[in-house]
This record gives sequence, structure tokens and C-alpha cells, in this order.
Amino acid sequence: MEFAEKRWIALFAAMVCAFFSGVIYTWSVYVIPLSSKYHWSTAEISFAYTLNIIFSAIIPIVFAKLRTKIKIGTYNFIGACVYGAGMLYLSIMSGSIWELYLGFGVLVGGGIGFIYVSLVAYVVQLFPDKKGLAAGLYTAAYGAAALIWAPLANSIIQSTGDVSMAFRYLGITMTAVLLVGTRFLFDIPPDWAGPSISPAQASGGNAKPAPGPVSEKSTREMLVSPLFYVTWTMFIFGLISGSMILALGSPILQGSLGWDETRAALVVGFFAVAQTVGRLFWGWISDLIGRINAITIVGAITVLAMFLLAYVRTEILYVLAIMCVPMAFGAYASMLSPITADTFGPKYFPNNYNAIFTAFAFAALIGPQLVAYVKKTSGGYQGAFFYAVIFAAIAILLSFAYRYLADKERASGI
Repeated sequence: MEFAEKRWIALFAAMVCAFFSGVIYTWSVYVIPLSSKYHWSTAEISFAYTLNIIFSAIIPIVFAKLRTKIKIGTYNFIGACVYGAGMLYLSIMSGSIWELYLGFGVLVGGGIGFIYVSLVAYVVQLFPDKKGLAAGLYTAAYGAAALIWAPLANSIIQSTGDVSMAFRYLGITMTAVLLVGTRFLFDIPPDWAGPSISPAQASGGNAKPAPGPVSEKSTREMLVSPLFYVTWTMFIFGLISGSMILALGSPILQGSLGWDETRAALVVGFFAVAQTVGRLFWGWISDLIGRINAITIVGAITVLAMFLLAYVRTEILYVLAIMCVPMAFGAYASMLSPITADTFGPKYFPNNYNAIFTAFAFAALIGPQLVAYVKKTSGGYQGAFFYAVIFAAIAILLSFAYRYLADKERASGI
């Protein structure tokens, strides 16, 4: 079997791994049960989510050399073991908040860093001819995880009366599938540049060659480029709103609309649908209209959605608005890796992507903690949503700064 065919098997295996490691987007379902069992505050529990994102961003950087020395399947096998250890450790916690930070923040977050982050770069390299589509499909599988895991976790918690059982049962299932899935991740040939099909053949003779990257930069060169900081900051501010909702969606719905846990968990599960639509649609559409144009539009949607959440209490409108936020988050997630490749080139792409991926960590540092702080000081969430409007608006402005700097670099040949 030629690699052009095997890559579809590898993409499917990567999507399976993403789906079974997607516990992060179900986190809000666990917040209130953990608080009830261990008497931790929302702010303390939210910090575990933040730590998870931080370690998922740090691990790829720390183990960048290891990734280049071993097979992609072996690298992800290690990640599956770390991830599983974290989930099972969460099921035997005795009551210290530091156990939560170690289990969910360090181990589960570290496992996600091995699995999710490496495979985002991997699928883009598998499909250099369809970067947006490949990243959209892969990240959609990750986002869709909450559709199953959120209501299932809530069901286990409700039926057993113990949040630890949800971590145990889901942890065993997820780890088993991950270990199998890593066996179907095939190493990419060194000279792989996509199928031997010309752009004209691929589109009936009417296609224009895709533009090359803005520049070809090593990670060291990228880190001193103004365009890197604009791109990185643009994603941080764009992702903050989604980090707020995905970390604390269940408490927000319960507090804002007076819903019970089961009803809120159902909507949190549908965050996965919104994320999946966002990742698939915007991954695909960004191949057509341009990545940065898509970023600007998604930023405008985020501004409108967070404004509505701040001032509207009509249930239907509130739910529609809150669903737009994970959709936008999914859109940003699907475009992060293609924009990295489009901006700084394919040669150093994996390491460059690891650096830009830290935008997720900084967004997670700001978003959930801001919500928890505003809730503690004001008793509600409106103030946090107002800040989110400002952050999303800044992301839009930075998308125009990106255009200016990218055009300037192309013109100067930097």
C-alpha cells in the first residue's frame, strides 16, 4: 500500500486518539461534583484546568528532541500511558487539592501534550495538500469528544454518587483505545510532499498553485519576528472566551439560567457539536477564503456571542450565544496549525507549532481564572463576559496587524 493511501488510515487513527483523549472539554461537568465531594472552591478546581492546558503546551517543547528520535506511534504510546495514569490517579484521590493538580493538571495534561499536540502537526504533514481539511477533521474529533464523555461522565456520577467512578471507568476505556490507536500511526517518509498530482489535475485544470509561506523560519528566527508575536497574541485573545465557557460552562449555565446539573451537562455535551462544526467548517472554509480572513470573521462572531451572554437572559438566545463560543474556539483550534505552516514554512513546522500552541496555555491562564474571580467578587458572570468582548475585539485588530506584517515580509523577502 502506497503512503498516499496509508495516510488516510493514519488520519483516522489520529482522530480516534484525539476523540479518546478529549476529556478536557468535559471538565465543567466535574466542577460541582468535585466541589461537593472534596469541598474545594470553584477557583481551586478551575486551576486544574489551567494547569492541564499549561502542561499540554510545555510537554511538546520539553520533549521535542525525543519526538525526532522515536516513531510517532511510540511517542504517542508513551502519552497514552501518562494520560491513563492521570485518569486512574484521579479516581483514588484522598482529598488534597494537590492530588487534583497532579492527576488532571500534570499527568492528564502531560498525556494530552504528547498525544494531541504531536498529532496536530502530524496530520498537517500527512496532508500538505489539504492542511485546513486535515486539521479540521482531526481537531473536530478532539472537540467532539465532549458529546459522548460529558453526558456519560454525568450519568456515571449520578448513578454511583461518586465523581471518582467517572474518572475510573472513563480512564480505563480511554487508555485501552489509545494504546491500540497508536499502533496505526505510520511514520511520514522524509521526502513526503503529498500525492503526485498537479494542482491543475486536482481541480480539472483550473486551479492556481497555492501561495507559499510568508517566510521560512527556524524556531529561533521565528521567536525574534514581530509577526510571531502578533500571531501568538491574536490566538491568545481569540481563545480566551472559549477557555471561559469550556472550563466552566456547566456552572455558568446553572448560575445564569438556574438549571440543574443534568440539564447543564446536556448542553455542555452539545458544546462538542459546536466545536466539531467550528473545526470542520472553518478548517474547510479557511482553505477557500484564506486563514486570516476566517480568523477575522470568527473574532466578530465571538464578540457578538459574549456581548449577548453579558446582557441576555432569554434561554433560547442565551443557549444559542453560548454555543457560538465553543464553535469559535474550535475554529481557532483548527486554524492554529495551518496558519503556523502558512506563516513560518514547513521545514521547522513541528517545533514552530509547539511554540505557538502555548497560546492555549496563556488563554487558559486568563479565561477560567477571570470567570472564577468575577464570580467570587460580584456573585455573577456578567463582568467576565464584558472582558471577553474586549479580548475578542483585540484579536480582530491583531488579524489586521497580521495582514500588514505578512505583506511587509513577503514584499521584503525576509
